[in-house]
Amino acid sequence: MSFCSEIKDWLSVQKEKRDCCREAFLCGFEHKPFEPVCDNDERMLLRGLFVSSGNITDPAKGYNLTLTFGDEYMDYIYRLLCSMDIEPKAVKRGNEYLLYYKESEKIEDFLTAVGAGKFALELMETKVIKETRSNINRLNNADIANMLRAAQASAEQTEAIRLLKENGELSHLSDSIRETAELRLKYPDINLTELCKKHSSPISKSGLYHRLARLVALSEKYRS
Repeated sequence: MSFCSEIKDWLSVQKEKRDCCREAFLCGFEHKPFEPVCDNDERMLLRGLFVSSGNITDPAKGYNLTLTFGDEYMDYIYRLLCSMDIEPKAVKRGNEYLLYYKESEKIEDFLTAVGAGKFALELMETKVIKETRSNINRLNNADIANMLRAAQASAEQTEAIRLLKENGELSHLSDSIRETAELRLKYPDINLTELCKKHSSPISKSGLYHRLARLVALSEKYRS
């Protein structure tokens, strides 16, 4: 059973004690105006309307709730929803008029208003799960991207140092820069933090980065 059908089936079997509430539900179902008698009548009218002419997308796939009806009734329902602080958007498709929501918060408010609060909670839970998964994926993607950049940088540095060594340039460098070059050749796969620890004298990541950048720059003249 779809998310939408489950909500409609659940709303359809809810029993209201007041005659006015039951009448309001039928008026909404049949797209008829209704003069409220009790405070719950307007919500029951919207409930009947949703059961007969509403549709909601499975929150796992997206957020979309629509109400479909004729021109005159659309104005009536639009004003009612605005008075309840859940203003919808409106569009005409052929001979039909639609009021709709695409924001999850407003869909939750609508479901709560018609007495489907437990489904509003389900929607919220689904949204939290989706956002959590999205954040995890984003972090994982960022980690992978950082690893790729680090690997590419290391490969570039190692190649540069190899060129300098083949052309006898390392012997002309200072002891500190030569140490960095030799350590990068020996440990091509470790990150800058770990490479810093391999040095005989303390060096910051920034300092190490500048040494490696200098080595890359010095090798440019040997590249074909």
